[in-house]
Formats: sequence, C-alpha cells, structure tokens
Amino acid sequence: MSRSSRLSSTHANLSWGGLGLLAGLVLGVAVMAFFLVRSNSGGPASSGPALSSDQRMIRIADRLQCPICEGQSVAFSNSQLAAEMRRTIEEKLQAGESEEAIIQYFVDRYGIMILREPPRQGLTTWLWLTPVLGIGLAILLLIWRLRRMATASAASDPTGASPEEGPLDPEEFLDPEVEKLVRQYDKDLLA
Repeated sequence: MSRSSRLSSTHANLSWGGLGLLAGLVLGVAVMAFFLVRSNSGGPASSGPALSSDQRMIRIADRLQCPICEGQSVAFSNSQLAAEMRRTIEEKLQAGESEEAIIQYFVDRYGIMILREPPRQGLTTWLWLTPVLGIGLAILLLIWRLRRMATASAASDPTGASPEEGPLDPEEFLDPEVEKLVRQYDKDLLA
C-alpha cells in the first residue's frame, strides 16, 4: 500500500466529532473528580465508629503545617513547637471545641500558611482550577493541531489520488536511472 493511499484512508477514518466527544468526556471526568474531591475533603466522616481523642488530634495536626519544619505536618514533626501545638490541640479537644474551631485558632495565630491544604475559596480557587483548565486547553489544542495537520497533509498530497483510484504504482514516480538500478537489484537477487 502506498504512502498516499495510507494517508487518504487514515484521513477518511478520522472522526473529529469523536475526538471532540472524547475530549469533552475527559474534561467532564476531570471536573467531576475535582468537585468530588472538593466535597469529600476536610470534614469528619459522618458514618463509622467515633474516633478517639488521639486519632482526632492526629487528624487535626496532620492538616497543619509545622512552622519550623519544611514540608512536615504538625502530627509528624519532631520540633518542640509542633509538640506544643499537639498539646494545645489535645487541650482544646478535651475542652470540647470542634475540629474546625481548633483549625481556625491556629489560622488566626499563624496565618493561612499554617494549613497544609489551601482553602478552596476566593483567590485560591484558581490554584485548584488551573490544572483542570490546563488539561482541557491542552486537549483542545491537540485536537486543533491534529485537524490542521490532517488538512495540510490532504492538501499537500502530490498525487492528488483519492482512495477510490486504488493503490499507486511506485514505478510511476521513479527516476529512470533509479528504476534501472532497482531492476538490476531484482535480477541479481533472484539469480
């Protein structure tokens, strides 16, 4: 099968509507996953057994960034400040404060940077939406580029042959000297 007939048949088999649908589905799944993660994160589980005081303390401390240790949560940091913060969390839990009130106490004291996961509101919403939008834009750019390439390859087909004409004979395009060399090669090979 010649190159031009393969290009023509490939071009005929491309379904741009199908690629657009696929891109839409991928983008839709990404957006749904984003909102699913957003709705399920941060809050205590509504079902299941009640958590012990230590488990609640670790869960709260894990949501807080250690101000001294880079990249470690308060729950697993060995710094003296982190140990003090864990004691404060335990005291507040024993006093009956909610997890969100304890988190807010540390945010008020240390600022928003104490949170390991930025809140999904206000300006930080862009932090959460940018990857999803970037993937969607990349998919659309890929589809646009593939369409341009297919159009350019169809327009630059030197033979102008359509798939209905059948495969092209490569000897029609060979230089007479090259054709002579090919015949000589075939003759030597078969002899």
